[in-house]
Amino acid sequence: MVSKKPELKDTSPIKSVLSLPNTKTNQKPSKIIITKKQIIKSSPIPVDNTENDSDKSQNLTNFKPLRFRADPLSFIIKGTTELSAFYSGAGWRAYEEYIGTKILYPEYTLSIKKALLGSDRVKSAINKLLEEAPEKERQKKKHILWRETESIANKMIGFDILVKMYHQGIHIQEREYLRLKNVALYAQENNLSMIFLPCHKSHIDYLVISYIFFRLGLALPHIAAGENLNMPVVGNILKKNGAFFIRRQWGNDAIYLALMKEYLELLLERGHNIEAFIEGTRSRMGKLLQPKFGILKIILDSVLAEKRIKDCIIVPMSIGYDKVIEASGYINELLGTPKEKESLLQLLSNFNILSLKWGRIDVRFAEPFSLKDYIHSQIERRGPSFQPSSSPADKDLLLQSLGFRVLGDINEVSVVMPTALVGTVLLTLRGRGVGRDELIRKVNWLKREILKKNGRVADFGTMSTGEIVDRAIPVLKDLISVRSDLLEPVFYPNKRFELSLYRNQVIHLFISESVLSTALYATIKAGGPHQSQKIKYQKLCDDIGFLSSLLKYEFIFQFGGLEEVTSKTLDELVKRYSMLS
Repeated sequence: MVSKKPELKDTSPIKSVLSLPNTKTNQKPSKIIITKKQIIKSSPIPVDNTENDSDKSQNLTNFKPLRFRADPLSFIIKGTTELSAFYSGAGWRAYEEYIGTKILYPEYTLSIKKALLGSDRVKSAINKLLEEAPEKERQKKKHILWRETESIANKMIGFDILVKMYHQGIHIQEREYLRLKNVALYAQENNLSMIFLPCHKSHIDYLVISYIFFRLGLALPHIAAGENLNMPVVGNILKKNGAFFIRRQWGNDAIYLALMKEYLELLLERGHNIEAFIEGTRSRMGKLLQPKFGILKIILDSVLAEKRIKDCIIVPMSIGYDKVIEASGYINELLGTPKEKESLLQLLSNFNILSLKWGRIDVRFAEPFSLKDYIHSQIERRGPSFQPSSSPADKDLLLQSLGFRVLGDINEVSVVMPTALVGTVLLTLRGRGVGRDELIRKVNWLKREILKKNGRVADFGTMSTGEIVDRAIPVLKDLISVRSDLLEPVFYPNKRFELSLYRNQVIHLFISESVLSTALYATIKAGGPHQSQKIKYQKLCDDIGFLSSLLKYEFIFQFGGLEEVTSKTLDELVKRYSMLS
């Protein structure tokens, strides 16, 4: 057994706050008000993020034009203008005055391509390969290499046009948006890129994030997408919405690596926003995967070099779905069925499912932070011997720390959806069903426990828990069964394995209690007299350290050292037991 803290100890970060103008004093920035009907620009008024109303979530997809029968006079005066603006691309749909570096102009693609192919880095990579070729074949080789280089570049560069997409309910928190808007203004003034690092649950993530930025008036991000999505029709649409396709494995391809580094540094140098999924692939299990460092490493290297790139702003994001449209495919893959290659038919079938309007989507933005400030905080924390700029080992440690910091922030702001509440409760039942009233009571209890741990539950305003449960049941109709021949409907799990996808949205909140309880239960299970079933604190820490090391690739642990987290968890459990007894 291991008595020291598992490896995640060194990756526990210190919060780094980006210095921004104080929005709680006399400054009066122009504010975008998010209402339940549409987004409008208000006159300059003070912004106070501490108001209770800013904690509410709002649906960005609600567009409800006036109707003639309801109010004929208003329809004649205002309604026709409103409809014309909406359907002709004026108003918020025009997307002309957005915050951030400009991207949607005719010469954009040509400008990026010219700078990319003309860079010293790319030319050097090609010349190096030419030197290895026989002198007689160099001219022919040069033509082939430049043609290949241009082909790769064409796959990277996006944003020719903007396609308006997605009509499902997408909810954000107003307070987080106001904070993000202020950071975006700061980034624009200082020519800094914002690096959006969301979790990855579905192919729909690409569309959701672009849709949100479009509605909120922020510069759309350049999206790092897997080359598997560069398929006919779909690949072109994604690319024109900002996606640039990258290989899963970069190997020793010098030209590809040079192009990728140069392209990302060009975007950073010009202050363009970038979006990359921190997990590298979609999570098939509903919980966060370990971080992938490809894109993040290039960005970190660029800031550490302190040459072309001085800083950038990291923005972790969480996306929560009532129902993930690829869920059935995920289960098949987990059960051993070979993963199907993405195809147009497969994607269209998923969009057909989406058109059924299953549930809602909640998006949350964690607190943005300066990458440069984070690097300095880690150097200060670890001491003068920590030199990531010159030591590869220290750089790797810094990169891992940054990756787990982002994942921790995503978990911190992630929203537990109604389907996750219902699915979790149903999976606690052993071979029996639960009546509607009891299900509502258990969901209420689980919601309270989540909120006690500073977790977040989807906001439904004044809707009762009963209404929320009734809303979640149809979304899970393929996974649960119901008996209606009793005094009240009785629900029981039909597909436990599939339901675990929803339960895993909650599990990170209780991982410390689960590990501690497992360590205690192992001692009790060993048997013997009551006295021998007691466990010393140090032995408990050793057992927890062993279990944490064993599970470190399965879960993202909360910040803090082993003893700190163990002590805090014990105090919470003792306090809870005291309240019950």
